Amino acid sequence: MTAMFAPSFDLHLVLACIASCAVLAAAVTDLVAITIPNRLTLPLLVLAPLVHGFAAGPGALGLSLLAAALCGLVPALAFARGGLGGGDVKLFAALGALLGCELGLRIELGALCLAALYASFVLVHRGQLFRTLISGVRLFSKELPSAAIAQSETCMRLGPAIAAATLLTLWLGDVVP
Repeated sequence: MTAMFAPSFDLHLVLACIASCAVLAAAVTDLVAITIPNRLTLPLLVLAPLVHGFAAGPGALGLSLLAAALCGLVPALAFARGGLGGGDVKLFAALGALLGCELGLRIELGALCLAALYASFVLVHRGQLFRTLISGVRLFSKELPSAAIAQSETCMRLGPAIAAATLLTLWLGDVVP
């Protein structure tokens, strides 16, 4: 398929800049307001596939939608169990729609690893690591409802980890020259 227009700029660089600004804004709002607002994530989810479609044709629009769905799948399952917030899910999906499935999943894995590392340090510092690990095992068993466990555990903001993983992946990796 031919593109509807031939951009005179590097679309990947523009999308990387948009993604970087979005995750930085998400990190700030997540820390300050304890939420990642829909007014940040939903426009990205709607506009990213359209931009890909205009730049590279209907196939690219479909791939962007597929990337959004795939990048949002595991976070949506975690959201259903009380493990992530809805803004985190929509931000991961938006990153997939903007940057594609491969980069979206790399960022997602990086963010979850950074968050797990940070949480481990915090829990060791508080002396709560083993109690929390046992609660985590119960989360996936039928012993306690997930809502009861979610209410008993300390909440951690994921926005900063998503921002760090995005910036590291895009700007220190081999993605953006």
